[in-house]
Amino acid sequence: MDFPEIARVSSGYAVVLVSLFTLIVIGSLLVARDALLSDYPPAIKERYGTQSARGRRTAAVAGLLNLLLFAAVPVAGVLDLHGRAEGHLLRKLSWTVTGRVSPPATPSVEISAEPKTLPLSSVNCTVPL
Repeated sequence: MDFPEIARVSSGYAVVLVSLFTLIVIGSLLVARDALLSDYPPAIKERYGTQSARGRRTAAVAGLLNLLLFAAVPVAGVLDLHGRAEGHLLRKLSWTVTGRVSPPATPSVEISAEPKTLPLSSVNCTVPL
């Protein structure tokens, strides 16, 4: 996995997140025009009145949807990157950030089933009397 692929996948999920957020906000305003009235300055609240019950319910539902959205989309993006990195996401990302083209070579270790014996002449041992 190289940097352009990470950027492409991340940008795709960012576009999904922003698009769904925009749809939720616009949808809530289409359902109840005063859904965001509680966020306005006091002068506007004074001019247009208090928020209706429908506006409060719509704002609560939109807030819950946005909470789920902001939790689910980033998790889905990370899981997608993790799957593309074949289960080694953090290692692949650290290689990408540090600028290394390929991962460092891992040292090879030979493991044999038979124990190796040393010739007795190579063992230098003295026994006290």
